[in-house]
Amino acid sequence: MPKKYIVRLTEEERDTLNQILKKRGVAAQRVRRALMLLKADVEGPRGTDAKIAEAKIIALRLGHPPQGWANWTLRLLAEQAVTLEIVESVSYETLRRMLKKTTSRRARSRIG
Repeated sequence: MPKKYIVRLTEEERDTLNQILKKRGVAAQRVRRALMLLKADVEGPRGTDAKIAEAKIIALRLGHPPQGWANWTLRLLAEQAVTLEIVESVSYETLRRMLKKTTSRRARSRIG
């Protein structure tokens, strides 16, 4: 299967993204985007398309919902992920399980 997301970063761009990751007080959304780009980089650690798509969905979830909506719903999030061509298709139940896993991991790291 051909890769869908191909990113080629220059050394300067990689250094800039790594500096964002090292700084304190950087917005979580910027950190996630920097990580996404570094993982998608052909010369970098090479994240899989599934992991990149998962990261994009999390970034989407952390952003503002579409106009007319107060909050993201799982069905709305699934619809947007398909509309923005992040994934070909996804069920809201799959998103619920995926988001639950990322939330519980964060909670465990704070406690432990």
